[in-house]
Amino acid sequence: MREQPLEGMTIVVTRPRSQAPALARPLEEAGASVVVAPMIEFRPCDDTPQIQGALARLPEYDALLFTSANAVTFFQRALQRWGESLDPAMEIYAIGPATARRVEDCGWKPMPLPAAYRAEGVAEAILSRRRGGRLLLPRAAQAREILPERLTEGGIEVTILPIYETRAAREGKEILHPLLWQGRLDLLTFTSGSAVTSLLEAFRNPPDPQALTALWQTPAACLGPVTAQIARRNGFHVSVEPGEATIPALVAAIVETHRKKR
Repeated sequence: MREQPLEGMTIVVTRPRSQAPALARPLEEAGASVVVAPMIEFRPCDDTPQIQGALARLPEYDALLFTSANAVTFFQRALQRWGESLDPAMEIYAIGPATARRVEDCGWKPMPLPAAYRAEGVAEAILSRRRGGRLLLPRAAQAREILPERLTEGGIEVTILPIYETRAAREGKEILHPLLWQGRLDLLTFTSGSAVTSLLEAFRNPPDPQALTALWQTPAACLGPVTAQIARRNGFHVSVEPGEATIPALVAAIVETHRKKR
């Protein structure tokens, strides 16, 4: 019989519904009862002229940088929509194994960068490999500016291309609300800072003090240092933070933390 170290735990997955199974499935296999409560969803950006123009100028760039698998997905869709393609010689930097795998799925060859890197580390790694040149950064419309700023300071001409946007998902609140009132949740999982802020905003507008208190009393497991920082800044107790920002590492850390408490 397979070991189920998370048996008896109710764990919330806040990822978009299309991406939730990657985390929900291994948690369920470990014995947890998983509640999928999407707090965010992804949509392509509407700025068609900017996207079309950037794709038409792809030969002018020396490198691409993807900070997430989502960026790769929406960039590939845009290429297909506008009938453009990548030069096989283009340098493609990908942060983290999930992003690198998505690049490979598209038939491109990535230059992986560790997922544990913060923006400063990513910039340093790229600048150690190249000096100058032009780099295209397809990314979410709402993103931190530290990385492109550091690359620019290092002499690389960076063009930011908002390719997709993150929006709040309504269904997550409807799913969580009764469970919060019943006090039936053991752990919240966050794989992005936007999921943290969307969750809180859902129960702050309109204000629901009892639900907010229940949220803050529920431990959180966070993927990556930035997500953990945002969660702590917003009042959550982060009890699980794996050293590597990957789904398998997050699941393993949840299991290990739970074992220590038993």
